[in-house]
Amino acid sequence: MKPNQEDEGISAITLREVAILKSLDHPNIVKLLDVSVKEKSIILVQEFLQIDLRKYLKARYMKPMDSKLLKSYAFQLLAAIYVLHTHRIMHRDLKPENLLLNSKGQLKLCDFGLARFFSVPMRQYSPQVVSLWYRAPELLFEPRCYELAIDIWSAGCIIAEMARGEVLFTSDSEVDLIHKILAVTGTPEDKNLIHLPQGITVPEYKPQDMQEVLRTDDVFLADLVSKMLTLDPMKRISAIDALAHPYFKDVADPVRQMSLPSSLL
Repeated sequence: MKPNQEDEGISAITLREVAILKSLDHPNIVKLLDVSVKEKSIILVQEFLQIDLRKYLKARYMKPMDSKLLKSYAFQLLAAIYVLHTHRIMHRDLKPENLLLNSKGQLKLCDFGLARFFSVPMRQYSPQVVSLWYRAPELLFEPRCYELAIDIWSAGCIIAEMARGEVLFTSDSEVDLIHKILAVTGTPEDKNLIHLPQGITVPEYKPQDMQEVLRTDDVFLADLVSKMLTLDPMKRISAIDALAHPYFKDVADPVRQMSLPSSLL
């Protein structure tokens, strides 16, 4: 990794990623093995995993994922987010490309270049975070005021994508994304939740049935994703509550024991 300008030194983004990776030790977060500095470059040596989730889905021609594997990956993803959030860290760029997989069925979260420590009282953050398709609505409506719940929204989009076999909200603009989100969640009665750009209006969308959206007959999966894709970030399910959701009642014991701290087992 190199600085952007000749005299800039090591970038703040790189230093932040090193600090975060050094502070975390969890089976579902990629391990930082070594850090070395050579001239004006910094080299991060991380553990190797064979493929990322985006490439895995594409290799399967974007078919819906096997239900047991989906549950395992969803659980591991939420376990990684739980660890981040207990350390008051927002990842801010959750997407399939940043989820690495190995042949043992493990999922590991990587790329902490956009991650930030969350502070209370809340301060303003940069709005230029999270790839568009996985961007939480509060980043569209109140782009400088957001919190840990943005990661839960992104994870909900990823879980929906694994279930459907295709991206939930494909869009090439923020305005189009607003319409596509509301077409699924419904237009809220509380209009304070949606602060639209000047001149932009939306119809009164009715909420869709999440089982139909996900193309699943699993009512627990649909309920979990609905709670993760709640428009109001204050009412969105937390990582710890998501891990305790009935959908994960029968998650494989080895996955549960690997991913959860002993206090949650």
